[in-house]
Amino acid sequence: MLVQRQQQRRGATILVGLSLVSFVYILYNLAFPHLVGRYGVQRESLFLESTDRDVECHAGSAAAARDSRAKDVLVIMKTGATEARRKVPVHFDTTFRCIPNYVIYSDMEERINNVPVHDALANFSATIKATNQDFHFYYRQHKLRAEGQNLSELVTSTAGRDRAWNLDKWKFLPLLEKALRHSPQAKWFVFIEADTFLVWSNMLRWLDQLDPDKPLYIGGQNWLGDTKFAHGGTGYVVSRKALRMAVDGYTKERQRWDEQTATEAAGDALLAKLFNSIGIGLTETWPITQGETPFSLDYTTRHLCFPVVTYHHVSPEWVRAMWKFEQIWFSQAGKSAILRHRDVFNHVVAPQLSQAKAGWDNLSGDNEEVVVYQDGGADSCRRACQARPDCVQWHYNPASCKTGNVIKLGANETSGSGVENVSGWMLDRIAKYVRQVEPCTQGWITA
Repeated sequence: MLVQRQQQRRGATILVGLSLVSFVYILYNLAFPHLVGRYGVQRESLFLESTDRDVECHAGSAAAARDSRAKDVLVIMKTGATEARRKVPVHFDTTFRCIPNYVIYSDMEERINNVPVHDALANFSATIKATNQDFHFYYRQHKLRAEGQNLSELVTSTAGRDRAWNLDKWKFLPLLEKALRHSPQAKWFVFIEADTFLVWSNMLRWLDQLDPDKPLYIGGQNWLGDTKFAHGGTGYVVSRKALRMAVDGYTKERQRWDEQTATEAAGDALLAKLFNSIGIGLTETWPITQGETPFSLDYTTRHLCFPVVTYHHVSPEWVRAMWKFEQIWFSQAGKSAILRHRDVFNHVVAPQLSQAKAGWDNLSGDNEEVVVYQDGGADSCRRACQARPDCVQWHYNPASCKTGNVIKLGANETSGSGVENVSGWMLDRIAKYVRQVEPCTQGWITA
């Protein structure tokens, strides 16, 4: 779990440095392919000047209100008071425009953009809140908010982030009960977090393949010890049958589960233990539900041909950009189309690859190279990659040369050290590799 947290933090750090401007340019090219090459970057400002409201929601609120599939789904967003005001607002302009039924839970009651955010921990007994040290952070948040303080400052340190993490685990089981009470008529319950990007059109297509009257607990698989669980940030889906069974099991033995929460390392792993206790195992859905972002994902045969329903560790800027991409893509491909990782690669990632890109980290790291070429510099690193038949990308700085056997986009180098960093890709090899995966035949994971 410590390794997982470190990876999550590294991904979040890299994400901050990603250039949104170049991505918006690609969105413009996708929307107006007949202008590409004629106008080039001169026209990118048109998209920058557009707003989210200028983009039609192709599984949008008006259409979704008439769509029985959408009306049968409740989306539950889990967040925390230290991040909610920074991460949630973008979803009102994007994600939630397309979703008719959603509810937001945190560890503090408040309103964001005049939308209620509910306290998932409000109903815990006073005894638990008074005797468990995890709730010290809960009360500190409330005290600082009452004083008008900025709660995000609570998580600027590792210790603060750990306290927020420990408090967060208490939300998972109560959310089951609260979700069922909120929409008892729903057939599907989709749980996401504030840094999850949800491809709503694909989600509806996927749920069409599944039976809500079967006890289904579905998500991207992860492990903590010998417990296999659906990773919370990746997003997970619970059928109405499974949710009713889980709520019944939880409420009948609430004291037992509350005591176990106090000693558990992660709430999503605890959730899996609850489902296991009532005979419901996890339906593994990686790589459809994805713990990576479009820029950190390795574009290999493990991913390329599968549909994509979620990404994790997505910044508000990327939520906005990917939502625009989703709407534009479906407007051209049609609502019956399936957005695959291949499509995200072709339209979002591939146009940003180049032979050499200064100030960029493409996350190469399969091989630590000893550069032997006399000229030195970035070109020596490129030639080291060229010498490896399986190498598709490289990253150079004066201290090291790293090469990679999988395709990744990466992000702006944000070290601020002034050291020259250059990344590059073997474009001919990548083009050949991507052609080899066609035609894509992988479909939905349903069992």
